[in-house]
Amino acid sequence: MQKANKLPLRKFLFFVCCLLLNFLTVHAQSLKEQTEDAKFQIIKATIEFLSTDKETFKEVKEENCPNCKNIDDLKSYISTNKITGAEQKVLEPLNSTGIDTSPDNWKSSLTSFAKKADELITPPNKEKRKELAGYKTYKNSVSKIIDNVKQPAATEKKPPSDSGVAVKDQTPQPSVSSKVPSTETKSENTVEPDAFSSGWLKWLPWGISIVLLILLIAVFAKIKKVENNEKKLEEKYYNDYSSPVSVTSQKISSLQKELKDAEVKIKDLEADIKFEKEKFDRLNKEIKAVAADTNDFTKTSQMKSAELVNKPVTKPAKETVKNIKYARYADAGDGFSDAELLDTPDNKTIFELTISPNNKSAEFKITDNNIAQHYALSNTQYFLGKTCQYDSFPSENASIQTDTPGTLELNGAVWKIRISAKISFI
Repeated sequence: MQKANKLPLRKFLFFVCCLLLNFLTVHAQSLKEQTEDAKFQIIKATIEFLSTDKETFKEVKEENCPNCKNIDDLKSYISTNKITGAEQKVLEPLNSTGIDTSPDNWKSSLTSFAKKADELITPPNKEKRKELAGYKTYKNSVSKIIDNVKQPAATEKKPPSDSGVAVKDQTPQPSVSSKVPSTETKSENTVEPDAFSSGWLKWLPWGISIVLLILLIAVFAKIKKVENNEKKLEEKYYNDYSSPVSVTSQKISSLQKELKDAEVKIKDLEADIKFEKEKFDRLNKEIKAVAADTNDFTKTSQMKSAELVNKPVTKPAKETVKNIKYARYADAGDGFSDAELLDTPDNKTIFELTISPNNKSAEFKITDNNIAQHYALSNTQYFLGKTCQYDSFPSENASIQTDTPGTLELNGAVWKIRISAKISFI
């Protein structure tokens, strides 16, 4: 319950302090001091309004100067923001202008001063400044500055009573001398109560302020005592119940750390499993490719063995004429179209195909023609990327050497690549 009431009570005390401060400030500041301060505030508002004229002053960084407390600060602000001419044309003329601080003329003097400031910043060649967005705000600000000046209440003196004069005229001459002392005594009595009232009223605000200040100190001391008692109770309850909570928190933190470590290990294991799986798939593909090559080799060996067995021993073997074709590039992507093969080479036939007698398989290599090789090296990836295997990229003016011919298999009308040719650049 005490905590619930603490905040509203503090708000109330803060409000009372603000009222007291305002009361003391208003009564402590004389009319002359208020008028001089209003003059400076008008000058400051005028300079700040000038800084909003971006068309004239393009290098202004700050449009307000909250830390400007005197004329020197305003000069520094003008220099920093490069408000050219403002010091000579506006600040110095306004600062040198005097203000009448008498009770009867201070307001009209401030009004004339504000008018002069307005005329200095909006001369005929700068009338457009009145159309700026901040001009209306500037005028309202100046009006508020003048309205905020509070004139202390003047003590009125009572005029001397005319009753004595009337009595003097109506009474005979002998009685005048007897009446004079009483008239002077009455006049002195009327002056003395006014002087006493004026002195008493002068010190009344200070007396009220002192009483309020004492009350505030007493209330603050009471609040401080209540807060100290609350603090002691909180420390007692904290010492009684914080130990089990602390142990539980440490256990939770330890378990959370172990959980994070376990999550990291799980991620590492998942990455290892993924890597091993990719490795297994890659090896499986290589095994299948080797098996396919082995089957092709076995079939070819069996066919050659059968041919040798079926040939008569007495008859000499006939020379097999090699069936050689030429191709410019692998136009089928993964092979060569049978219809596009050429019987004769030229300077653009990069590949040389040797077709087997059964017309179902073939081998291919890179031609020995230097011009055709240079043509192939003009776009290595396009001509050789899908047909050949090589460990390094060619240098300038390199030549191509076929280390192991590639193998082809006829599939319909396309000679498909079974094994890429292995080449090197020399």
